[in-house]
Amino acid sequence: MAETPFHIVADWGRCEILAQDVAFTLKRMTLRPGGATSPRHRAHREHWYVVEGRADAEVEGTRLLLGAGQAVDIPADCWHRVANGGQGPLTMIVVQAAAC
Repeated sequence: MAETPFHIVADWGRCEILAQDVAFTLKRMTLRPGGATSPRHRAHREHWYVVEGRADAEVEGTRLLLGAGQAVDIPADCWHRVANGGQGPLTMIVVQAAAC
């Protein structure tokens, strides 16, 4: 398992990989106000937990508004994306797990 964080910086914000193993990846994502990820279709499951801010999430065409303390599960093979619709940063904890 990787013990040191790995940072990814993008135009929407940054992603820090906190831990990684064969079966899962644990990330902290921080989106700047107005930032949005590209739509993704991945072969793994994800769980998003909003730590602070407001997430405008889209999962298979369904829009979800999530605030601090709320979460959503993303099934494998689903189109999904998230945007920061708030005034401050959006911080989420993301767990990616292998598809069953």
